[in-house]
Amino acid sequence: MPFMTVSDKKTLELYSLHYDNPAFDQHCEVEVPSVQLANECFRVVATCNGLVCLADDMMQYVNTHILANPSIRKFVTLPRPNVTYSTHGGYDASIGLAFDAMTSDYKVVRLITLWDEAKHPQDRTCRTVAEVFSLATGSWSMLPDVTPWFEMDP
Repeated sequence: MPFMTVSDKKTLELYSLHYDNPAFDQHCEVEVPSVQLANECFRVVATCNGLVCLADDMMQYVNTHILANPSIRKFVTLPRPNVTYSTHGGYDASIGLAFDAMTSDYKVVRLITLWDEAKHPQDRTCRTVAEVFSLATGSWSMLPDVTPWFEMDP
């Protein structure tokens, strides 16, 4: 399975796929759409059937996500998700990529644990919400509550 690495040049980021072998041979270079990044480079979030999910979210609340198919050089920049710092306050997010065989659709899943008491002081609980991006529809949707609410000890 190839890996994606980053090599910085002054104004150019060079991404490449490498084989998972002892020599770590390069398979090919990968072009990435030109977008304004908050971080030095994209983070590889997940892979599924040759698709690569990239995120510009290392240690910052940035919502730039890209689905890439490097073998055919196609990229989709995902729209802004529903849960952001400006809409919900602080959170921790985990991101995954999967193929839904029931609908023949690739989906990006964000599990978000909301924790900012400053914006919601009456709510002393942490809760996890989920949103799903569908490649077929090109939009995010919220799922019903995915976990029970847990009370945080003061």
